[in-house]
Amino acid sequence: MVVSIPVNHRAVYEISCALLYNPVMAEKMDTSGIYPIKRQKADSTSIRGLEALNPALITAYYFFPPERWKPGLALYPRTVTDYELEYVLSSEGGRQIIDGVNIPVKQGDVFFRQPGQSTQGFMRYECICLIFSLHGKIPDLADYRINREKPLQEPFGNPAIENLPSVLGTAGNEVIRALFERLMHAFVNPGPCAELLEKGILTEIIYRYLRKAQVNPDETCRALSDGAGQVPADGAGLGPELLERLDVARTWLRENFSRKITVAEIAAMAKLSEAYFHKSFVRAFGLTPADYLSGVRLAHARELLAATDMPIRAIAFEAGFENDGYFYRFFAKKTGMTPGTFRNSHRMPGF
Repeated sequence: MVVSIPVNHRAVYEISCALLYNPVMAEKMDTSGIYPIKRQKADSTSIRGLEALNPALITAYYFFPPERWKPGLALYPRTVTDYELEYVLSSEGGRQIIDGVNIPVKQGDVFFRQPGQSTQGFMRYECICLIFSLHGKIPDLADYRINREKPLQEPFGNPAIENLPSVLGTAGNEVIRALFERLMHAFVNPGPCAELLEKGILTEIIYRYLRKAQVNPDETCRALSDGAGQVPADGAGLGPELLERLDVARTWLRENFSRKITVAEIAAMAKLSEAYFHKSFVRAFGLTPADYLSGVRLAHARELLAATDMPIRAIAFEAGFENDGYFYRFFAKKTGMTPGTFRNSHRMPGF
């Protein structure tokens, strides 16, 4: 059983900063993480819970190819040794080959590469590249070069990470770009507690990648922390144009969950037949459109229950449920408690 303990984050931050600059304690304290994680040694095939992620930035750089590197120029193929995330700032017909799969490079794309994968880039594109560890271990290298021979980082061993797609389209998502740029700024201009700031931003980027790549990451990740289940890859085997239509439809569902929606309506919006849309949506995201919509509505209802004093009946309608009776039954089935019990469990005792 996991026990959630309220934390005064500001106090923790100030204490951690003080420890970092205490000359007496500096030699005795391990300041690589505020919350030390105890885990047994395991081989690379072990299943690790995502709560044990301990991202540590190894290096980061801007990739601005010289003007003489014309479109189509092939970079040297290489084997990835550490975890890598790449945000594409611009592209002029660039592409990458990852494990034999040819992937067009578009502005706003985020690429994710794992230890042991083969990769090769073809010009032209510009990007921000982050190279990091998921175990908190930094290799003892004075000069880190991606083409230099190095030992492979031990895989993290959680299927939620291992099954992440190699690329996600995030065009128009200014939050993602801002996170990459802020991490670069922290790396280039390190200030007090810089490593802690880098860890926090990197964790946020990884979390957002998981959120976009998975249908219901909150439930999926909890299940995978016990080694159960499989993570559906985003659009395995589907073409990029169809995937883009389906992702637009999924975004539209998240933005319009409170109103009455039919599969026919959302299929028409995606310019697909109802049957083909339903089949493709399940194949891409692992849930039917109706189940995905119910999950979005449930998440909104949980937030309203925890953060407002709205009557439960009003919350049911606000979240898009057709009546409060159905909402009570659905909520209890999915959470194991009534809406009232859930609300009380998220309030301070005595209030």
